[in-house]
Amino acid sequence: MNKQFLWLFLVIFPALSQAQLNNIMKRTKAKIENRVDNKIDNKIDKKMDEVEGKEVETASSPNTESSKETTTTTSPETVKSFSKFDFVPGERIIYAEDSAQDAIWELPLTWNSSGKEEVMTRSNKGGNWLRMFQNNTCLTGNKKAFGENYTIEFDLM
Repeated sequence: MNKQFLWLFLVIFPALSQAQLNNIMKRTKAKIENRVDNKIDNKIDKKMDEVEGKEVETASSPNTESSKETTTTTSPETVKSFSKFDFVPGERIIYAEDSAQDAIWELPLTWNSSGKEEVMTRSNKGGNWLRMFQNNTCLTGNKKAFGENYTIEFDLM
């Protein structure tokens, strides 16, 4: 009887241990992926906060308290452009949009979009700006036809 029990134990034990090892390996892999994803997300968030000029929390070591540090750019952002400029403004303005009445982080009231677009402000530029994302279509709320001959002018950053 002991030989049969020992023989059965030797046959079944490797199968059971293999299943447990696979489960441990899957859990370990998932845990590692979650930690890597969290670290990447934290780094991206910190960089985005720096770019936007928001307060950034930094921790020098695990034993010290985290201190808040305000990140601001020391030199103003400058935009330089060089081109052969031949734009001639028309005699009258047919349509204008400045988004002054629109809420920040929202799509302008009368506009339509196939994705995510939002009104935002910039620290070194006045007024509201429309932030557009890739692979989206954004249409104004204009209902009138422009006519046959018109020119479009807009600021893009």
